[in-house]
Amino acid sequence: MLFITFSLDLGAAYGTAKSGVGICSMGVLKPDLIFKSIVPIIMAGILGIYGLIVAVILNNKGKEPSRQRFTSELLH
Repeated sequence: MLFITFSLDLGAAYGTAKSGVGICSMGVLKPDLIFKSIVPIIMAGILGIYGLIVAVILNNKGKEPSRQRFTSELLH
């Protein structure tokens, strides 16, 4: 699970860095198109959040909830 989280978040960080460099060069060459180049940064952030969600789902996939814990919570 740690590898999945690390690799997806590393990819999101790489995408954010590359998009940031692109926005900087776009600001120098064509300043009127800066707002259109913000979309890749937003998508890279979404990829990082998606990686965290997948890691949590895969972490909890094999664990079965304890029946005793639920009954003890109901009794109190």
